[in-house]
Amino acid sequence: MKKFVALFIIVSPLFCFAQNPVGASSSGKANEVASNTAKPTIEYTNSSVEGPRIVVDRGEIKSSNSSFTQKVTSNAIADFGELELARANFKITKNKDNSKFVVKFDILKAESLAKASEGFSGGAIGGMLGGLGGRVLSSVKTTDAAEVWNVAMRWQAIAANGDQLGTGIVEDRMELGAKGSSVMGVSSGASGGATMDTMIQYLVQKAVAEIDKKMK
Repeated sequence: MKKFVALFIIVSPLFCFAQNPVGASSSGKANEVASNTAKPTIEYTNSSVEGPRIVVDRGEIKSSNSSFTQKVTSNAIADFGELELARANFKITKNKDNSKFVVKFDILKAESLAKASEGFSGGAIGGMLGGLGGRVLSSVKTTDAAEVWNVAMRWQAIAANGDQLGTGIVEDRMELGAKGSSVMGVSSGASGGATMDTMIQYLVQKAVAEIDKKMK
């Protein structure tokens, strides 16, 4: 009887852990992650004022960090730019001859400031215990990784003759990361930080907020 009780104490929490790697319901964890990592959507001060007809062109990514350039493209940044400038009530067109100016978003800097990771493997302890509880514990693997990024973005408004009508630089930092676990072959994970796309869209929003104030 004592041996059975000991196994129950070991196995039961582990199966709960397999379903819930962070000790909360899936819905609750999703809300917790969103609260900790989401940036507030920027509302544009002059969105009620109709802006001119503009073209959003691809900018440059000057960062040589391969981890960044593998995840972010100039096309994706331009797409975010079109989305946010339209939300700010600018008229988006593909025809440069029919536009007042061209907007570009350049990445001037993208650097990883800090990186940390930790994990747990139950193999050694599970081997010592033996039995069903030992096999379950041996299968447990957890990961927890985080990385802090700092990114600087420049926006430019350029006239048809090449003159620069306006420019500005926005900068921010975010923690990007993830948590995950595996027990008896069942995997589960939860985002522990914002994604790179989240960071880029937020920087575009900050840039568009300046364009909304200066270019109407």
